Amino acid sequence: LAPQLGNSARSLPAGYSVSPRNVGGNATDSDADPSNGRTTTTTLDPNEDDRTWDMGIYVTPIDAKIVKTLDGTLKTGTVATYFLDVTNNGPIDTVFGLTVTDDLPAGLQYVSATGDGWSCSASGQKVTCTRTTSLAKGATTRIALQVMVVASGGASITNLASVTTVSDTEPANNESSTAAFIVEGTTATSTTTTSTPPTTNAP
Repeated sequence: LAPQLGNSARSLPAGYSVSPRNVGGNATDSDADPSNGRTTTTTLDPNEDDRTWDMGIYVTPIDAKIVKTLDGTLKTGTVATYFLDVTNNGPIDTVFGLTVTDDLPAGLQYVSATGDGWSCSASGQKVTCTRTTSLAKGATTRIALQVMVVASGGASITNLASVTTVSDTEPANNESSTAAFIVEGTTATSTTTTSTPPTTNAP
């Protein structure tokens, strides 16, 4: 066989980066380019086996921040909206694998949760939203969480939400909560609409 030319490349798992190139001895350094995960091209003679090429990886530090706000007031028997704003504070350009959870307190019932790039669902009082697309450095994405207020007027409701992702370096800003008093309102009712055929006169 003729001498073979080639280089090596590997796909990275989410949340990892390629280690700096040629730092330390050959047993511990990384030969791959951090920008693309590829080594330089090398020539192998027939039957040559060169096992000195390697690629080091490390967990990429990420800072995801969440801020929760209540839009308006909590009124018995009405639907209220919370906004959950998640920001990529860096230092990397894009963040993948974001998950937001909100354990609704007694007195609130889940109605819906929507946001561009988010997939949301609820199991009992626990609302979970996962980000299906990346979030650029410095960008903020919003989830609109709607709940039915079933608590009586005068009660105090504290609602907390959190965001998680791989290797978050600033856990202090991964939770956000709001507290509000319930305003007495009307009791929630269910309305059923039926279709009535038109009345005709007999001949």
